[in-house]
Amino acid sequence: NRQDSKSSFSHAKAILLDSAGNPLISLYPHNDGSWQGFKGDDGDKNLIFKVQRVLTKFTRTELEVFLVSENQGQGELTCDFKVIGCHFQRSCTIYKGDSIVAQTSLMHKLRKICVSRSKFRLTMFPSLEDPSLVVALVVIFLFSGPKKFQVLDKIPISI
Repeated sequence: NRQDSKSSFSHAKAILLDSAGNPLISLYPHNDGSWQGFKGDDGDKNLIFKVQRVLTKFTRTELEVFLVSENQGQGELTCDFKVIGCHFQRSCTIYKGDSIVAQTSLMHKLRKICVSRSKFRLTMFPSLEDPSLVVALVVIFLFSGPKKFQVLDKIPISI
């Protein structure tokens, strides 16, 4: 999967593509810090999830993720995933309930070669969750941090 983004963040959308270049998920940010994820490249149909920023501090960010299919017909949305992490360390953990679905961490060394702080590792634990959903949540986490820690407008992500 890889991520493409427009340089103008206020009107930006990020599109996750598969290895053949087909759009998997389109991500749309909103001014209030929330996000919406749609299947494919169509932002009008097939809403998959909504993300709401709960906490943003220098050392910690928390996001709540609501799957649309899981919340159909319910009056109040229930949180399906939580993303908790630190932008400075490029690290976050994605939880479903008390279970860890995935984690990111900085790549400090790769065979005695120092690696840039913009590179990180994504570890996905065995689960039934869609890998493209997990990657989309990591992209949203990286975009939703303080401006000086946002790396996605500078480099493409390969996962």
